[in-house]
Amino acid sequence: MRNWIRNVTLGLAIVGASALSSCIVTSSSGNPTGTSYSFGHLEGVVNGTPQNVVKAATSVLEEQEMQEITQAATGLDGKVNAKTALGTNIGITVNKKDETTCKLSIKVGNFGDHQISTDLYEKIKAKLP
Repeated sequence: MRNWIRNVTLGLAIVGASALSSCIVTSSSGNPTGTSYSFGHLEGVVNGTPQNVVKAATSVLEEQEMQEITQAATGLDGKVNAKTALGTNIGITVNKKDETTCKLSIKVGNFGDHQISTDLYEKIKAKLP
């Protein structure tokens, strides 16, 4: 009986792990250079201070006519939040990596949207030095 329970538990763990692997894009073919996409977050490193990256992200969201845009930034980190016309949340977080670069993370909706995240990332990066 114990072996049966152990085998069922192991089988469920394997199925669960394989389901999670579908949330991770490891190939670079679908991502902008130097980025990764996992669990709905597109992450990459960009040039600039947190304040400059937040300013660029806010500008991009305004150009895309997003709604309810809020932003905050310090010398260490920052965030920008907005909503699409359908109410989908967009969250952008910025963390200082070193004096000249920041880690940028973009999540669209509850589960992420790779295409929209990629589009936003490329537009934000284009506004930075």
